[in-house]
Amino acid sequence: MEKKNIYQKLMEVRTNFHKLELKKSGHNKFANFKYYELGDFLIQTTKLLNEKGLCHIVTIDNELDKMTVVNIDN
Repeated sequence: MEKKNIYQKLMEVRTNFHKLELKKSGHNKFANFKYYELGDFLIQTTKLLNEKGLCHIVTIDNELDKMTVVNIDN
């Protein structure tokens, strides 16, 4: 099996992620638009990353939400 670097794995995850049919659960009643909430895609993201040997660490604070991706095969 070919050993892939983290960038190759991330591109595969991105490609597969865009094939998903996600539903927007957030709704802004004032401006009347729907938006994605974290729960709308986090489970699917976790599954796709795990299939490629990647782990994500999500950090949320008042000003910045950050996702760090780690190659767990190395």
